[in-house]
Amino acid sequence: MMTLALILAILTYTHVVTVLQVMMLATLYGVFHAIDIPARQTLFSELVSKEDLMNAVALNSSAFNATRIVGPSIGGMLIAAVGVATCFLLNGLSYIAVLAGLLAMRLRPRFRPPRTPRPGKPSAKGSPTSRRSGACGP
Repeated sequence: MMTLALILAILTYTHVVTVLQVMMLATLYGVFHAIDIPARQTLFSELVSKEDLMNAVALNSSAFNATRIVGPSIGGMLIAAVGVATCFLLNGLSYIAVLAGLLAMRLRPRFRPPRTPRPGKPSAKGSPTSRRSGACGP
């Protein structure tokens, strides 16, 4: 997402940005968000205890919604002060703080016991019927 913001900043600074380019960048941004948001939410269980998990999710939702209110206000003032292209550049550079935070995290390794198929249940090697018929190979 940092790359997309910086691409938009460069296109805007050079005055070559088109509606099609903005639509393509917005589509890519949406695709990345479809992956990013669920990944962030699953990280909560690694960062907080089970007792605090609901509070952490609520706090994240509150912060997410607060940025929807505060962000456009700050953005409008910045656009008036420094221009659109600089705002896109600042947006792209703001991801450096996110990257630094992710790199600073130290998660403890999780132990997951190996999965063993249960008798009578289908497994990765096929169901009992397909194994008898030879459909899964020798």
